[in-house]
Amino acid sequence: MPIFNVVVVEHATKKDKEENDTLERIIDGPRCLVARDAQAAAISAALDLKSEGLDRSRIEVLVQSF
Repeated sequence: MPIFNVVVVEHATKKDKEENDTLERIIDGPRCLVARDAQAAAISAALDLKSEGLDRSRIEVLVQSF
């Protein structure tokens, strides 16, 4: 199975952008995962998130293969 480098990013809300000049923050990673394909690696990384109060509609999972 291939190895993937995965980073989970949370994008800022419009309010955060205006008040704090914040664009995004890294929630998890970078870390390596072994998965069938890039989509499986992204799903695994998203399901592993344990942050309470996290708005999952604002996250993006970035996947890079080795």
